[in-house]
Amino acid sequence: MKRKILTVLAILLGLAGLGVLLYPSVSNWMEQAKQRRQIAAYQEAQAQMEQKRRAALLAEADRYNQKLAELGISFDMLGRRKRRRF
Repeated sequence: MKRKILTVLAILLGLAGLGVLLYPSVSNWMEQAKQRRQIAAYQEAQAQMEQKRRAALLAEADRYNQKLAELGISFDMLGRRKRRRF
């Protein structure tokens, strides 16, 4: 009886260890599959977007950016702006 309990515990401990070792790989694989599906759905939505709608969104973004520029707000994403020293 004691031997059966030890065998079952050894098997459970081995399975738990295997699960701990495989968890990062399995988790990464599942997340990559999820991201591939999301990217495919986004690309499909972009492909189906009508050219007129795309042009309207771009024009709206340009108007918004122009408004920001008129207010003196700029976002220097490339770091080209010269920094003032005080």
